[in-house]
Amino acid sequence: MPLIATLGCALIVIVVLMSSLWQCAGLGVPAVLHVGIDRRLGVTDRLGRSHDGAILDASYVGAMLTTLVWRADGDRWWRPARTILFLTDSLSPDEFRRLRVVLRYGRPAGEAAEPATSGNDAG
Repeated sequence: MPLIATLGCALIVIVVLMSSLWQCAGLGVPAVLHVGIDRRLGVTDRLGRSHDGAILDASYVGAMLTTLVWRADGDRWWRPARTILFLTDSLSPDEFRRLRVVLRYGRPAGEAAEPATSGNDAG
């Protein structure tokens, strides 16, 4: 392979690695997170920038691991959704439980909630 092509490929790999590292450990990491029962959230990063957005259905809620998948208001269609990973020890037990409840049972404003019964008619 020609030297210029090898250098170009190496530069692309370095840029992608640095960008990924910045997103995982840089100043853009969320410092404050507000989650509402209407599946809306507000995120403030370490630089003080705030973003509001909507929690997507692709979020996963488990006993040991929870992923919050969200899209910021005004994001372009081609920008991928953002994710925040929560392990059991990353929050206090009560906060982790409240987050899981909101992600499981919270509904966007205007969307009808599912019936609270098991679906069997009583009469």
